[in-house]
This record gives sequence, structure tokens and C-alpha cells, in this order.
Amino acid sequence: MNSFKRGRTETWVLIAVSLIILSAIGKVLWDNNYQAQSLAPLAGQTVSEQMAALPTDSTQKQTNSGTYAPPVQPDKPRKDVSSTSQGVELSADYVGAPERPQYASQPKLQAGQRIDLNSADTLTLQQVPGIGPSFARRIVKYRDQLGGYYTVLQLQEIFGMELDRYQRIKPFFYIGVKNYSTPFDALRSDSIPSHPYLNYRQQAALARSIRKNGAIDSWHRIMSLEEFNRDDSVRLSHYFHFE
Repeated sequence: MNSFKRGRTETWVLIAVSLIILSAIGKVLWDNNYQAQSLAPLAGQTVSEQMAALPTDSTQKQTNSGTYAPPVQPDKPRKDVSSTSQGVELSADYVGAPERPQYASQPKLQAGQRIDLNSADTLTLQQVPGIGPSFARRIVKYRDQLGGYYTVLQLQEIFGMELDRYQRIKPFFYIGVKNYSTPFDALRSDSIPSHPYLNYRQQAALARSIRKNGAIDSWHRIMSLEEFNRDDSVRLSHYFHFE
């Protein structure tokens, strides 16, 4: 029985000694592996160069104080960038977008100068003080819808035209080219023209009258329709006529 106990005690002692030896061996292997990884970037250098590259106590102190700067790395190749302020990236086969033409502002008309309201294009209209690109387009668009202006006063009908603007631009215009006029007796019931001075109800009334009585041959015939009044006849007389 005593020999059995001695056997067990000796076994546990051997196990403990073995664990201590294995632990020591593992520590040595770990330290060697760590040093090998630390020295790997220094491959190709001599032992003295490798030792000199290792951080010293003074270097470590400088690092901790914030005054130590790491070695300068070689600059990486940079992408080709143009010298313009926009910083456009260029290459051998890309030279950037084409330059946009610069348009000089239109010289403004002086007092006493006038232009034809029915023939001026948008650039010419912008020479009038108080007319920019937006209003120039509106004036031309409305002119096309009317078939031309018959009086400068029609500028008051332009969308967004304020009285102050109208009073400023009015002296710069005159009517040169005559507006277009359509013969009333040439109208057909299925081809009543679209016009700013003819609303939908009036177009329908003219079509019914033509279908019922034939071609429209007089202003009296038009004024007999309840959809028209004297003001309508004044406006339409500049764009429709009888042959």
C-alpha cells in the first residue's frame, strides 16, 4: 500500500516537472519567433546595420515626447493633374473638355435708338435696357403666336410684364414689318386657327357658323354670335380680314 502511494507521488512530481520544462521551451520559441518577425524588414542588411536600426532608449523617449519623426518614405507616383485651378485629371488620351466660348454681353441701346419689334431676334432684344434673355424669349414666343405685333402697346400682354418695365422699354420699339393677317372667308369649320385672341368657345362658335351658313363673309356675321363683342372685333381685325 505504501509503495502504491509512493508511486502516485512520483508520477505527479514527474508531470509537474514536465509542464515546467515545456513552458520554458515554449517561451524560448515564442521570443525567437518575435525577434525573427521584427528583423524581417531588415533582410539584406548586415548584423551591425540591423542592430543600428533597432530603436534605442533615447529614440523611445523622443517618440513618447512627440518629437520623433519616422524616416521619410519615398514618394509614390502621383496621377497626372493639370495645372488649372479646377484640378482636372488628364492622361495621354484625355485632354479635358473643350473650352466653352465666352459671349460678351450685348451693348445696350442709348436713348433715342429704336428697333423693329417684329423683326428683332432675342439677341437684339437684349440690347434694350430692362430686357434680359428670359423676357427676350417671351417677346419672340408671343410674337410667333400672334403672327406679329400690330402695336408696341401689346408688350403689356407679355407674361410677367410689369408697368415699370413696360414704360422703360416702350420707347426703344417701333412696328416696321407688318403682322400677318388671315382671310376670314378662307376659314373652314375643321381648320379654325389657334390664336391668342380666339378662345376655345369662340373657335367652336365660328366652326358651327361655317357648318350652318357657309363661309363667314362679314364682321356683322361674326358680331351676331354671342361669343363675340366689340372689343373682340377690334383685336381680331388686325389678324383677320375679308377679301
